[in-house]
Order: sequence, then structure tokens, then C-alpha cells
Amino acid sequence: MNSFAAGILSLAIVSTDFNYDNHSDVAVANYGGETVTVHMGVGNGTFLNRRTYISSSSSAALATVTVGDFNGDNHRDIIFNLFELDYFNIMFDDGSGAMFESRLFDINEQPCEIALYDFNDDGRLDFALTHNFMDVSVYLNTCL
Repeated sequence: MNSFAAGILSLAIVSTDFNYDNHSDVAVANYGGETVTVHMGVGNGTFLNRRTYISSSSSAALATVTVGDFNGDNHRDIIFNLFELDYFNIMFDDGSGAMFESRLFDINEQPCEIALYDFNDDGRLDFALTHNFMDVSVYLNTCL
């Protein structure tokens, strides 16, 4: 077992090759620290020191982190929800594994889980969100 510090109250995790070096990297949503941490893999099961990105300026629960190319630049971006704030956030990857921009989207309902798919077959990654543990909304990516 290999352990490393992620953040305060780490609740969600996803693994992909963020910086395209053919090694699996890890992104973690940290509920207590209002951050997302990205850990670059070195290929032997260990990770470099984390990069920490602020996810919001107020207390937020990060229930889900998902990766996909939302702006069509062939880089893996991170999408996660801010349950207590009724927002979801997309952090855009610059190609090196660093997140260069973060955009908040107000949805007026508490988002819970996120699923990615091109629902309208237009070549853009869309997503569906569950809300308040009761219903689902599908968001078509027409502007990123």
C-alpha cells in the first residue's frame, strides 16, 4: 500500500493521465479544505507532491469529481459539484496537468452526482447531474 496526503476530508477521487506522460495521475475532491488536489504519477505507484486548487471561497461539499475534455482542446478537464452552494465547477487543464481556469455554474439546485456523455451526438461532452438526491438534469455543452 502506498499512502499520501490529499487534503482535508477527501471524499471523491478520479484517476487519469492529466499531463499526458503515460502515467496515471489522481485528482481528489477535499470537502473540508475547499480544494481539489492533483497528484502526478511517476509510473511506479508513487506520486509527486500535490498541486492544490481552490474550489470555492466558502464552505462546500465536493461530492463528485469527473474528468473529460469540455472545451475541445484535447486536455482532460475536471468537473465537480459544490453541493452546499448549488453550483458545479469546471477546472480547465492547460495540457501540463495544471488547471489554468476555473468556472462556476449556478444551477439553483443541490448537485449530487455527475455523469458524462455526448447526449446529443454533436462531438461535445455533455453531462447529467442528480439534484437533491431526487431528480436528474442533462446539460448540453453548447458554449465551452
